[in-house]
Amino acid sequence: AWRRGEARGWSSTTQYPGDTLTREAAYHDSVPLMFSHTSIEPFRVRTVEPIRQTTRDERAAALRAADYNVLRLDARDVLIDLLTDSGTGAMSANRWAAMPQRGESYAGARSFHRFRAAVADIARLTHVLPTHQGRAAERMLFTTMVRPGDLVPNNTHVDTTRTNIEDRGGIALEVPCADGRDPSLIRPCKGNMDLDALDQALAAHAGQLPLVMRTVTNYSGDGQRARRRTGGWRDTTCSRSPSGWVKCLRRTTCATAAEIGSVMLGLEPDGREVSARMALLRLAFSRRVYAQSHVDYVAAVLTYVRGRANALRGCGIVEQPTALRHFTERLAPLVGEMYAG
Repeated sequence: AWRRGEARGWSSTTQYPGDTLTREAAYHDSVPLMFSHTSIEPFRVRTVEPIRQTTRDERAAALRAADYNVLRLDARDVLIDLLTDSGTGAMSANRWAAMPQRGESYAGARSFHRFRAAVADIARLTHVLPTHQGRAAERMLFTTMVRPGDLVPNNTHVDTTRTNIEDRGGIALEVPCADGRDPSLIRPCKGNMDLDALDQALAAHAGQLPLVMRTVTNYSGDGQRARRRTGGWRDTTCSRSPSGWVKCLRRTTCATAAEIGSVMLGLEPDGREVSARMALLRLAFSRRVYAQSHVDYVAAVLTYVRGRANALRGCGIVEQPTALRHFTERLAPLVGEMYAG
């Protein structure tokens, strides 16, 4: 934030009229008193929902009852829920005020016309068919366009996208750029596609590529930005994590997160296990749901867990479905308890 102030000509010794605050005290003309160790939420809270604190023993029991799969936990047992930010954000005052104005006609509702106009303005598309969620739209798209043996290239496929393609007998081909394969590398737009690899696929499989995709909400690829002519888009940032952190995080602090690695992405259509190229832990913060203190708490717990990484024993898969196994699979500690100590 201070860099934005420096771009306006401020320096580390800049002082403000009427006070003696310097770089450590203020950084932006619209927020005159912002200390370096404090971030305020740009909204007021008018409605609150209590969250339930649990004991370590209660959390351990909940994990065992859920077969060590955080997606099988009861939400009431979760203190800070970072599984997803899809449809879980807080609504603004304007959104609540608009609710009585929504159109609920079976056909020709005015809300649909507003929706279609917005999509046409942003995406420049003439034909718009709304669906309740992206995975439903994917299923309609691939059912129409993908035949057995077809390849669908992408920078990185989301789990449900891959499953919908493979359900049609297609092959979900990933061609991320080289920078995107190294989480430790600091580069802009690491979510880009490897265009040379795409050209090779187009040449080698002519007639077998019904469409080319690019995932801009690229959480399966370390949350990296993909370049676009009009700018770049960034989705939820992912952090590298050893296997088992998600369960240990849950037991230590009653927070849930999503593993994005071999558990989610490592099962091939023929049943073979293939290690994912990266082991990630996604922390999806729902917009305006949690305050800075929640973020600070999660950061402190992650630091604590990282310091005890050697005590993690890991889990093995006991039972799993043939597709999207991470939603319903059952796991068990490899040796005794999952977490020693």
